[in-house]
Amino acid sequence: MKRFARSTGGKAVLFAGCILSLAILIISLLTGLYMIDAGVYTQSKDSIYIQMIRHELGNKGLYFLTEVSNAAEKPVIETGGSMAFDLLDETGKTVLKTAGADEITSWPYAAYFLAETNEETDSEEYQIFEFWYADLYTQNPIPVPYHAPGSKNAVFTLKAAEEAGSAKPDVFSFRKQLTDVLYSLKISIWIIVAAALGLTLFFFISLMCVSGRRNGTEEVVPGLLDRVPFDLMLAVCGILIIVPLAFWLDSGRISEIWDGVLLAGLLLLAAMAVLGLCMSVSARLKTRTLIRNTVIWRAAVLLTKGSAALWRLIKKGLHAAGAFLKDLPLIPKTIAAVLIISLAEFMVIVLAVNTH
Repeated sequence: MKRFARSTGGKAVLFAGCILSLAILIISLLTGLYMIDAGVYTQSKDSIYIQMIRHELGNKGLYFLTEVSNAAEKPVIETGGSMAFDLLDETGKTVLKTAGADEITSWPYAAYFLAETNEETDSEEYQIFEFWYADLYTQNPIPVPYHAPGSKNAVFTLKAAEEAGSAKPDVFSFRKQLTDVLYSLKISIWIIVAAALGLTLFFFISLMCVSGRRNGTEEVVPGLLDRVPFDLMLAVCGILIIVPLAFWLDSGRISEIWDGVLLAGLLLLAAMAVLGLCMSVSARLKTRTLIRNTVIWRAAVLLTKGSAALWRLIKKGLHAAGAFLKDLPLIPKTIAAVLIISLAEFMVIVLAVNTH
């Protein structure tokens, strides 16, 4: 097992296992947090269904009321969803309905809409002024509230029911299936989180232990990646982490499937780069080259050596100048001192003038 782990194939297996278990850990943990936020652990499945149906009633009510003016020509609307709807006016007469509404015998859900139109334009375009839901168990209506002056209103009732055996895909059916899956994972999702965390730690620690190791020797053998300056590798990993984050913040949401695929690919690339960086850090720590193999360290060493060489050169020049002046006779030495002092005073005057 030790020989296999130190081989290239063994390291590749550990690397892939670490990435896969980390992905499972992140997905399962986010799923568990979403379940907590969605109320899976505090509400029953039926109450979640009711919230979903109310949301669907609100969306469909807004759409149906915009189509009331066309009801005479097109009384049946094809929504293409898994639910049937029937819109009634104040007299209980059907104004609009979906294609499968005639086959429904029981309407378990309903919502009431107070819609208004402008009296001055006599428009038939209704806009929702206020709406409320019926009691989803008794369907007791709520009294009509006061409406704004200068407009005429009408109260509409939107009834809804799930079409039995309907396989039409829509947002409601997807949410319902997702809710069923989440409630089935109430306990097992945290078992998956714990198992994925254990596997991630196992693969990661094993990978760090075999980093820089080769079969046939106990000495640390740096790889090609370990010879790259560490600060350059750190900068590349930082870019690979920032790019997905910037992509997410710029888009605000994943609107297309290809956006999701691209983001997932960037995150996978970033995870691989960070894991490779961790392997390199492990090997560099074993060889004690983590700090020395950096561009900053090399630049500091070159700067120190250059400064030392320059100081030696200046010191040597000063020593030579002192020896030269020491050997001069008194009169030339006095003339040289006066010239040096005069030059210094001239430079001070020039700098002062330029400053002002």
